[in-house]
Amino acid sequence: MSPTSTSLQRPTVLRRSIQIIGIIVTLLALGFAFERIWAIGRANWEKLLSVSVLLAILLGGIAHGLNEILQGWAWQRWLVWFGEPKARLKVSLAVYGRTQIMKYLPGNIFQYPGRHVAGNQLGFKHAALVGALVYEIIGLLVAAGTISLIGFPLLNNLGSSIYVRLAVIPLVVILPVILQFILDRFSIGKRLGFPEKTFWGSFRGILPVWMIYLVFFLVDGVIFWCILGTSTGSWFGLPLPVVFATFSLSWVIGFLTPGAPAGLGVRESIMILILSGFIGQPEAAFVALVSRMVVTLGDLVFFIISYLLREKQAG
Repeated sequence: MSPTSTSLQRPTVLRRSIQIIGIIVTLLALGFAFERIWAIGRANWEKLLSVSVLLAILLGGIAHGLNEILQGWAWQRWLVWFGEPKARLKVSLAVYGRTQIMKYLPGNIFQYPGRHVAGNQLGFKHAALVGALVYEIIGLLVAAGTISLIGFPLLNNLGSSIYVRLAVIPLVVILPVILQFILDRFSIGKRLGFPEKTFWGSFRGILPVWMIYLVFFLVDGVIFWCILGTSTGSWFGLPLPVVFATFSLSWVIGFLTPGAPAGLGVRESIMILILSGFIGQPEAAFVALVSRMVVTLGDLVFFIISYLLREKQAG
């Protein structure tokens, strides 16, 4: 075997190893969720193994996995917007899904360097990958933060009027303008190799992708509402804005917590903290842990989808 063929095989072996590790870590995360449910007195195995809860886990996991395609689509849109013509949708989804599973590795950051390396191997430009990374993080935080501010009960300190809460929505429109102004004013984008964009072009490019993130969190909010209703039997015991805000806020805090793989434990703690005042701590813990199982299963579903896309693309 020639040195060239050996060097070509090494990245493939590394990618395969990362994929196997990702699957193992995902299964361990599911095991962790089962263990915590066992430890909760009222959330016993009989309740967990009820048909309705099992269906909620299965269907919710599939729905979340399909919903994650929106994140991969948004990443592809960013790559194209930053001047990467090779970023076709199927290829980008395959890369995104195969690397997204790496968030379960300790550190909660390895999906980003993994995505960068995988993109480089496909010939994606460094500047486009950096730009997509920065805008993805900001876009996810803006979308989740907007939903959190609209629905979270702490907004009552500013007044209970619906108009006060809806006033948060313009943040989604204003922030793209502010972001592009900063990049242009301090020549940050130019130094990073980003293509020059006009003000109106930037607005039209950024806002639709951030809307994709907003839809992603709204869909996941519906999934979380179904989990809440199925687990507690109370579908309308909580105002829907609070349900959506609970999921989004827990996602933000888990995302920003360094070292927590996929926010493991952090998101559940926030959910329990918020929901305990409405449905009681045992029920809140059960809902949070079922939600973790759904999200983890969904990540595995998205990983399988991305793997199939890669195989199809390769053929």
